[in-house]
Amino acid sequence: MRKNRIISIILILCICITTSMAGNTVTVNAKSVKTIPSVQAKAYAIIDAKTGAILYQKKSLNKIYPASTAKLMTALVAIEHMSVSKKITVSKKALQLVPSDASRIGLKAGKKYTLNQLLHMLLIVSAADAAEVIAVGVAGSQKKFVAMMNKKAKSLGMTKTSFDNPIGLDKGNKYMKTYSTAADMSKLGKYVMNVNAIKKIVAKGKYTLNGFNNGKRLLKNTNEFLTTASYSKNSYRIIGTKTGYTNAAGACLIVTAVSTKGKKMILAYYGAKTHSQMYKEIRSLLDYALRK
Repeated sequence: MRKNRIISIILILCICITTSMAGNTVTVNAKSVKTIPSVQAKAYAIIDAKTGAILYQKKSLNKIYPASTAKLMTALVAIEHMSVSKKITVSKKALQLVPSDASRIGLKAGKKYTLNQLLHMLLIVSAADAAEVIAVGVAGSQKKFVAMMNKKAKSLGMTKTSFDNPIGLDKGNKYMKTYSTAADMSKLGKYVMNVNAIKKIVAKGKYTLNGFNNGKRLLKNTNEFLTTASYSKNSYRIIGTKTGYTNAAGACLIVTAVSTKGKKMILAYYGAKTHSQMYKEIRSLLDYALRK
């Protein structure tokens, strides 16, 4: 009798579950399902550029070091507090903040550049000296500018992010409070690609900078997808955004890609052992995400 009662209860539960799921049936075509490529990156997040929803990810909430992708925040804060046409004088104070092993473009104290010129140096060739000159020129000191960076990060919902310099240096240079997550950095990538001044600069493969040390300087983008790196251009186009590298961070890149069907995604990728590995894995991830 007890056995029959248990069987009856199980049957009733099965009927209830079947009924409740009837309106939410999901049909899966086994042939159309593909497994997202396995990558060696420490973390990544691929988001919808319109909604911000995370579509694919690997350890996207884990701590990473943003390296020079942090310069996107440097550019954003500068643009929100100063006209791009305003001139900034390169100060000794700013240049002294740049470590000897950081990437430099060779700015000289006393020279004047518009913020727009400095942003091209910052975002195309990742010039660390341009980052410090911008920070001091906009806020008066690195400390004040960093406070502005952290305030902006908080307003964007980057809850696991902290900055303590405008270059993206980390523990390798004794900057212990610069860190983030792939998810947080994808939010930054999405936001800056809606800021025209930044969007235009990061899309340039090359740029001739006039008036640099009384001459001209050809800037070649550190994002090789905009210059020499191959990818499936018949399926999508890469239109930015920013590279990064430190020993602690590994090779990093935030990219914005648009498919031929108009689908737009942001990929924040962190922690490759080599740049060649990074480009290969990003290509695989975008091929998967944008061809679906």
